[in-house]
Amino acid sequence: AAHDAILVPELRAVLDRHGADRSGNKADVIERVVGCGATPTELLGELDKDKLSAMLAGFGLRSSGAKAELVARLI
Repeated sequence: AAHDAILVPELRAVLDRHGADRSGNKADVIERVVGCGATPTELLGELDKDKLSAMLAGFGLRSSGAKAELVARLI
């Protein structure tokens, strides 16, 4: 699944910016990220370009370009 590419520390960084609780397992943290109002752009922006490219390739989409283009393509 696409969320497998996103690591808990990356999710917790989003929670930090929103002042939300960072504790729990990955499922708990994902639920909290969704509930805190984080945007898809913000969440995907935590990922490095290689992870974004891999996600795009997994969806059969073009995986080259600048990081901002990759994020936009996923959204």
